Amino acid sequence: MHVGGDVSFQLDHVARAAWRLLALQDRDPNSPSFGCFHTAYWRDKTSEFPDARFQECGAALGLLSLTTFDGLRTIEVLPSRGELMDSFIAGAVNLSRQQYSDGSYDEWYKGERGFAATAFTTVHYGLAALNSLFGSMPCGRVRSFTRVGNGMLRCLLIARRSLVSASTRRAPRRLEPH
Repeated sequence: MHVGGDVSFQLDHVARAAWRLLALQDRDPNSPSFGCFHTAYWRDKTSEFPDARFQECGAALGLLSLTTFDGLRTIEVLPSRGELMDSFIAGAVNLSRQQYSDGSYDEWYKGERGFAATAFTTVHYGLAALNSLFGSMPCGRVRSFTRVGNGMLRCLLIARRSLVSASTRRAPRRLEPH
């Protein structure tokens, strides 16, 4: 891939951070928090719940597993495609375990069901998946990701309904002086 200027600089910066992103993830398959990127939750035990926004690291690693970045692998800037894809899949599975039945996630506090955590995390994994990752993802893992996407769709429909409802309400009538 040949790009220049600021885009090239940003790609190089993100690619060089891949090893640090991998270090944030619980990579022990026997751990109940396997795939989680929120170290305060899985490693330090200083958080009572995993913040879904940290899972965006997995989406970035998934994108870096694309063949587009093979040139960076040849100069040993990036981990192997397999290692990056495994991290992406573990992150997606962990994300699906964090999801409430209405499709939302927690970010700042337990039971928050925040829209930002739901929207941004799902969009990042969606973009990674749309960039050909499903072709190399095992079928069972695709189902986990599909659950995440369905939850996001429900949240967007609820938000749309709320906006439509708010826009159709009439403003209170002003009282005219007697």
